[in-house]
Amino acid sequence: MKNRKKSFFIISGIILVLLISFFFKRLKDHPEKIVNKTEVDDNFITSQGTISANESVNIKPTVRERIVEIFFQDGDEVEKGQILLTLNNEEENALRSEAQAVFDEQVLQYNRIQYLVKRKASSQAQLEEEEGLMKIARAKLDNIEARLREFKIRAPFAGVLGIRYVSPGAVVDKDTIITTLDDISSVKLDFQIPETLISSIRPGMKVTVLRKALSEKSFEGKITMISSRINQESKTLNVRAVIPNQDYILKPGMSVIVKLANKHKL
Repeated sequence: MKNRKKSFFIISGIILVLLISFFFKRLKDHPEKIVNKTEVDDNFITSQGTISANESVNIKPTVRERIVEIFFQDGDEVEKGQILLTLNNEEENALRSEAQAVFDEQVLQYNRIQYLVKRKASSQAQLEEEEGLMKIARAKLDNIEARLREFKIRAPFAGVLGIRYVSPGAVVDKDTIITTLDDISSVKLDFQIPETLISSIRPGMKVTVLRKALSEKSFEGKITMISSRINQESKTLNVRAVIPNQDYILKPGMSVIVKLANKHKL
């Protein structure tokens, strides 16, 4: 009797495991469909969208070195080309001084041979050789000066900095995020509409944006892009608009309500 009960529980357990496995496989094979939350009436199409920065980048160095000085604070507004921090460049400066000396000497040598050629005291071939050496010296100097510029981290465009993740004295490399930079003077708005409304929208069309957290505050912009493809799962079309944001109220990642005129009225 005990063996029969034991066998019963084992078989029941196996069946239960198989049923659970089958259930989860069905969920995987038939994922939940995305629900389009667009609402339409006689006058307006209302959807939900997400804000992103006009330009956005993680600020990273391109060389491995120690931070000497930092020139920004969290949340600073910066201009394009503004220096954010400097890295230790003593070794590169020494190489530059050496390359400068070699180039200066080569220029003097070229000028001397050029003087002699004019007086028939040296050959044109010798002058061309010295010119070649001078160009090589100039190229080496330019290369070092270009590398030296990598030791000053600058803002690639105007915008607002994020949190500072490093401190003076820290050794950083190409994988180190120093801070983030976002241009949010204008922002991108991405939203979706059902394919049935494709005839209702066009590039240049005005959109009104309402913040979910503060619905009485509205912003206006224009549609700049309508996707050429329809999402086969949701049967929706991706749309992008650009919204002026001079006061920086709209933030990347923010969820908003989008309203646009219904040109194809019900």
